[in-house]
Amino acid sequence: MKTALIICDNEVLNSIYSVNLKTYTELNLIFVSSLDEGLIYIEDTACDLDLLVTMDSINDEDTALLAFHNLIENDRDIPSIVIGESELVPDENYKVKNQFDIPGILSNIFKCLGMTPKDVLAVVTEDLYEMPI
Repeated sequence: MKTALIICDNEVLNSIYSVNLKTYTELNLIFVSSLDEGLIYIEDTACDLDLLVTMDSINDEDTALLAFHNLIENDRDIPSIVIGESELVPDENYKVKNQFDIPGILSNIFKCLGMTPKDVLAVVTEDLYEMPI
């Protein structure tokens, strides 16, 4: 199972992201509320991360930019999705301007993980029950 690190300090958004990501992907989700907490996972090369999703800034800190630089410093080749309107985010990152744009976030996750519509359908229908005819 692939793992995504999500850096977001908003509990409501984390709940929305959790429900949608668990519904449409098979990601193991790690939620942290600050860059400092996220760096624990980014700097630990034994921690298998497949995706980083982060707010562009938290408490006036350029969270996405600093997280991206830490990925590079730690030789972590992990795709990242930045949520917000910051212009400081490097072009190597996928960007979603609106934090409530769940289809946009999911679309970028699918691109990052190389998921096809067929893969997504398999995840969504996995929990459906067969009915004898």
